[in-house]
Amino acid sequence: MRRSTISSGMTRRAFIRSLGGAAVGAVVAERLMAQPFMPLHLERAPRSAVRICGAVRARGRGLAGVAISDGVSVVHTAVGGAYELVTDSWRPHVFLSLPSGYEIPTSAMGTASLYKPILAGASGEMEAEWDLEPLAVSDRSHAFFLLADPQTLDMDDVHLLHTQTVPDIRATLRTLGPVPAFCVGCGDIMYDRLEYFPRYEEAVQQAGIPCFQVLGNH
Repeated sequence: MRRSTISSGMTRRAFIRSLGGAAVGAVVAERLMAQPFMPLHLERAPRSAVRICGAVRARGRGLAGVAISDGVSVVHTAVGGAYELVTDSWRPHVFLSLPSGYEIPTSAMGTASLYKPILAGASGEMEAEWDLEPLAVSDRSHAFFLLADPQTLDMDDVHLLHTQTVPDIRATLRTLGPVPAFCVGCGDIMYDRLEYFPRYEEAVQQAGIPCFQVLGNH
């Protein structure tokens, strides 16, 4: 049975406080700490149009028909791989839907990286491009692992993640042979001890397959 006591460390409140200067401001941070479950209405910068231009390529060749979206609108790349998407400054990301036959792009720590932040310049425009790598084998048949609620509470949990979960994933991968595989971390990644998150990322990296991370409570 999992222990319910949380030892000293970075709690949710401390994490929110750490955001005060850079992200939401000290006043907002204090409001969140005082009433963490109350609706929060933030003053946003004025909404403005953002024109995103870019391309999707694979080894220098443009890919046609790849879906690009801001979460509201969807466009598809043209024959040469180029696209144009008009969005607005309130949308956080632009992302692609990965076509079959290509490797899942990842960050240095192994997390799937199919999106880019929407950060327009003074002209209201930005570029977002992807260079994909073809798979060595067909992904018509593939496998995925569901990493359900790791919820690392302390170093004992971190140790189990590294010494049991990761070896289990790697052992199963060996039985699958060359079949393309990926992982889905379906939320509840950890408790309030956010200082353990880098150790979670290390586990993802050591698993050796791309991992999609679901935020929040599974």
